[in-house]
Amino acid sequence: MNKIKLTIIIPVYNVELYLQECLDSLLYSMHKNKEVEVILIDDGSTDKSYTICQKYEAKYSFIKLIKQKNSGQSVARNNAINKAKGTWISFIDSDDIVINNYISILFNIINSPITDDADMIMFKYKTFKENVPKYNQSQNQFNKDKLKKIDKNKAMYLLTALNYWGNYLWNKIYKKEVLLNNLLPAGKKYEDIGTLYKYVFNSKQVYIYDDVLYYYREREGSTVNTRSLKMAMDELEARQNQLAFFKVHNYLKAYKRARHYLIVSCLGVISEFPGSKLYYLSLKYIKDYNVNIRNDGFKTWVKVWIVKFNPKVWLFIKKLKRKLQ
Repeated sequence: MNKIKLTIIIPVYNVELYLQECLDSLLYSMHKNKEVEVILIDDGSTDKSYTICQKYEAKYSFIKLIKQKNSGQSVARNNAINKAKGTWISFIDSDDIVINNYISILFNIINSPITDDADMIMFKYKTFKENVPKYNQSQNQFNKDKLKKIDKNKAMYLLTALNYWGNYLWNKIYKKEVLLNNLLPAGKKYEDIGTLYKYVFNSKQVYIYDDVLYYYREREGSTVNTRSLKMAMDELEARQNQLAFFKVHNYLKAYKRARHYLIVSCLGVISEFPGSKLYYLSLKYIKDYNVNIRNDGFKTWVKVWIVKFNPKVWLFIKKLKRKLQ
């Protein structure tokens, strides 16, 4: 019996319009690889997502379907992590897609002698809207020269570098024990921001693969585009915890960027939830922040100074902008 080297975890919730496209992009490179398992974990979908999952499970022996009552993405992922048989774990969001030879490249990476000491490997992603991105397959073959060891200072910084890298679970693969030692916080959004720095810290060695393997779909109705006050609170809490960790452990470059993104989040809270407790907390962060054009960019510099001068002016500008749209 073949030992499972890689478990691919795909949480599923009400994604009937995108799920087949996601799975087909992954299955393109499966061929007869018997060292992979795919866990589809349905989080109580109310559309046809579960039926689609059942069809794929019936057709492919390496696909395992788990159904749970609606408990949130973190609980779904943790459930799948605990059931995973693979040495390595990859996450895919069920409305995204991967390059056609995703699995082939991952196996080249984890089987390479270069990564013998790796616990975590990061790779690039790109975003796309509703149309599937066009890309040249010949440009996405495994290239060992793109596989590089990085120190933890660089790895922590890449978590705060939103172009290509960033605080996302799905553009990285992990040794299972790294995840088991820090399961995702149940009931929390932005769980990746609140957890990934722990994965980096607890990894013996981190590598990057300097190429795009993952495509993130930007769509209306996704969790990041329909924010509630609870979600905003979860984000600020995750960013505060991350920032405190970077400061305590002296990851100064990452700390500087993380502070910037905390302030950007606070600007969002001020326009989204005026008058709330979170509004006043965000206002305090912004008023205490020494904004810098070089570090924060001109646009953020202007926004921060408007809020410092009079937050009502900022609210008026945002309201006017929404009307014009």
